[in-house]
Amino acid sequence: MFPKTFHNDDQDQLVASLGMLSTFFGPGEIVKSASLPFESTFSREELNSFKPDKKHFMAHYITMGAQEAFGWNRNADAFPHDSLIEYHPTFEKYAKYYREHRNSDEKLKIGDVKAARYSPDMMRGEIIVWGDIEKAEKEYALAKQGKAQSCSMSCTIPEDYCSCCKKASVHPKFYCDHLKYNLLKYLPEFKKYAFMLNLKPKFKDISAVEKPADRIAHFLEYMFDSDDMAKAASANRIITGHEWAEFYGHNSENTDAPAQFFLTGEKAETLRKLAAEEEWLEKTLCDKTASSNMKLEFIRTSLPFLQDGEFSDEDLDAIRDLRPGTLFAELSKRAAIMPLRSFIAYASGKKLTELDEDLVKQACCCMPGMFQQLMQQGCGASEMMGMFDGSDSMAAACDPHNGDIIQKIMGKADQKFGISVPQVQGRVISMHGKCAAEVPNTGNKDQEFSAEAKLIAEMYGLYKVSALTDMQAYPNEFDEKKSVLCAASNFLIYA
Repeated sequence: MFPKTFHNDDQDQLVASLGMLSTFFGPGEIVKSASLPFESTFSREELNSFKPDKKHFMAHYITMGAQEAFGWNRNADAFPHDSLIEYHPTFEKYAKYYREHRNSDEKLKIGDVKAARYSPDMMRGEIIVWGDIEKAEKEYALAKQGKAQSCSMSCTIPEDYCSCCKKASVHPKFYCDHLKYNLLKYLPEFKKYAFMLNLKPKFKDISAVEKPADRIAHFLEYMFDSDDMAKAASANRIITGHEWAEFYGHNSENTDAPAQFFLTGEKAETLRKLAAEEEWLEKTLCDKTASSNMKLEFIRTSLPFLQDGEFSDEDLDAIRDLRPGTLFAELSKRAAIMPLRSFIAYASGKKLTELDEDLVKQACCCMPGMFQQLMQQGCGASEMMGMFDGSDSMAAACDPHNGDIIQKIMGKADQKFGISVPQVQGRVISMHGKCAAEVPNTGNKDQEFSAEAKLIAEMYGLYKVSALTDMQAYPNEFDEKKSVLCAASNFLIYA
């Protein structure tokens, strides 16, 4: 058996179809006809039969949709219709309600799963959970404020199957080449996309999780033992390897996880272009003897003005309420690349003033050559390859937090971080003579940097590959010059 963990809002087509995936009801609250934002597999009478007592609140979650109707999720996992008919009931049989997958001891539960149902007609599953108001105080407080909350699910499977060749694998180390090198790529010889089919899942838990953006911070915490993680470990309350193995790419039950993963499909082609531009820049940017041409002069002139400031802390708080896919889609729509310091603050959940400036500088110094490194060495965890993908336009529009405030913030991002030629030229004109970032930074290949700085640089590189790939969905916002501008920003030094 090996474990998998995934979020219910990772299935874009399901989000686009339904919008809201959770509803909460307070103690003794009756479900009324207008209470649910979607048609439920449970009747109103059935929902009212689970009306919570004074010590509990009720959470009604959409869990997942069948692969035949809603496709695969962001982790390239899919659950077929027939499998969900048989195995979705294991939520009710085995799962409890936890926080952040701390399910090693049932005493840590914050509630119980009261019912689980899969609808063959709607081809999606739902569960009803009772949360203990005292143990789930934080979740109850957010529910009373009407704030949407994500849930995350863990399951174990004996093996999964390639959607193309149907090979069974008891661990990702044994995947066929379709899953190792062509994940989510359309393979003409099979007339199918390559993804993992989970036929016999046993659902272990349903967990309340922090804002969706914080899953990136969780990844960093898992990789590097922060004080909070150390405290959790001392209390045996850490997120176990069994619970998070597939999400983080580490420590499964069967064998060691593969060391590196490589981009495929459109992202691989984007990375190839970026690596080529980066290699050219590395050779010519600081070479005063290099033959002058319009491209080189444009980069030398524009480089100090590729970014004009950062997101404010207020803006960062607002965009953390978005689903990550919504944020990345809105930025790509405007051809905007989040600056490194804002990216680190967003991913770590910190304010800009709380950042470790030495870590920021180290990460910056790791950036030159990053695209070439990703081409040659891959990245350390498969989940990082899709972590920064933008949602499709319908899913982004259905994000309940994507309102006027976000659009104003995106308008500022357009002006500050946009990498289209008109945007950059506008900043060159308006900022000429002002203090700009020191450039260029060619890195110091002999200097040793912390593992955390290297990971942040790798994540930022992958984010930029995803962003540039997503920009191609907006023809008016993409041109080939963005490739060289995106690669050039790897050579910025943040003063």
